[in-house]
Amino acid sequence: MAAATAPPPAASAGEAVATALGCDAPIASTFDALSATDAVMLAIGPCVVAAGAVQRLARELLAWLRMDPGSLRVAESWLAEAPRGLDRLVGATDAVLTSAGAVMQRAAQVPHGPIGASGEHPFLEAVALLAATTRTCEEVQRLFAGELEVNRAWLASRAGRDFTTVGDLADF
Repeated sequence: MAAATAPPPAASAGEAVATALGCDAPIASTFDALSATDAVMLAIGPCVVAAGAVQRLARELLAWLRMDPGSLRVAESWLAEAPRGLDRLVGATDAVLTSAGAVMQRAAQVPHGPIGASGEHPFLEAVALLAATTRTCEEVQRLFAGELEVNRAWLASRAGRDFTTVGDLADF
C-alpha cells in the first residue's frame, strides 16, 4: 500500500488557500474584488420591495379612512401625531424609495480600485437604507399589533353594495 503524499508546499498564502480548496491556483487578478458594488445592489433590492409594499398598504388604509371612515379604527396615536402616522409612513417609504434609486446610481459609478475611507460610500448608504426600511416595517408591525382594527361588521353591512365583495365583482 502506497503512503499518501502531501501536496508540495505552497509558495504564498493565496496558493495555500487555493490548494486547500482544491483549485489549481489563486485568481491572478482581484480587479472586481476591490470595489464591486453587487452587494449594495443586493442589499437595496429588499428595501425597495418592502418599502413599496408598506407604501401601498399605508396609502390603501388612508384611502379607506377618507372614503369609508367607519371601515377602520386607528389608535389615537396614529391620528394625533403630526404628520399623522399613516401619512408619516407614506413619507418614510417615499424617502426610502427615492434614496434607493440614488444609492444604486452612485454604486454603479464607483470606479474600480481601492474603496478608501469615504463616508459617502454606497455600502454605508445601503446600511442606512436597511435601517430606515426596518423602522418602517416595525411601525407597520406596531400598527397591526393592536393599533388598527378593521370594522368587519361595518364592512359586512356594506357587502353587496357598490361591488364591494369578490362575488359582486365576479358576477359583474
